[in-house]
Amino acid sequence: LASGSADATARLWGADGRLLRELRGHTDRLGRIAFHPAGRHLATASFDLTWRFWDVETGACLAEQEGHSRAVYAVAFQRDGALAASAGLDAFGRVWDVRTGRSIMVLEGHVKGLLALDFSPNGFHLATGALDNSARVFDLRRRGPLAVLPGHTALVSQVRFEPDAGAYLLTAGYDSSVKLWCGRRLRLTRALVGHEGKIMGADVAPGGGRTLATSGYDR
Repeated sequence: LASGSADATARLWGADGRLLRELRGHTDRLGRIAFHPAGRHLATASFDLTWRFWDVETGACLAEQEGHSRAVYAVAFQRDGALAASAGLDAFGRVWDVRTGRSIMVLEGHVKGLLALDFSPNGFHLATGALDNSARVFDLRRRGPLAVLPGHTALVSQVRFEPDAGAYLLTAGYDSSVKLWCGRRLRLTRALVGHEGKIMGADVAPGGGRTLATSGYDR
């Protein structure tokens, strides 16, 4: 298990709860963190305007990636691990070649900071959620936007593709709702309402995507 903290460190924990390793190097609080699909590396996003790529076994920082002009809030990996994406509070996302460390694409269109992103299992669609109350989907093959999803009335705190086949995209926001978008045109097919406060996180269980979980300010 990995945890990221406002104390600018990440920590790795064993299944028995023992602290295995502390990852130090960032100079400001961490945003979100993500394991590389191979399980041997960890990415950390930070308010120091960088994200870092760590070796889980040794604790070594293998890369420090710069390119955002404001805090980096989230990071995600493509399913095969070849590409990473970073979400900046500068209203831009960036796609990176993990092997070379080069930024190969800039995700433009949001007018406020990005808070979340997720790759589709197909490997070429990438969703983003932002402070401008919208989610967007980018097509990496066309190197441009595929769809704008203006279904929320407050910031979008999380985006998640159904992890097995990308059958739908989940978006969750501070308007206390979850939206599900399906099909090639990503049409809104369902709104899930029940929380009485901001939704902070959401995820979809593997195995057909029939179950999802959300967490909110309503405890």
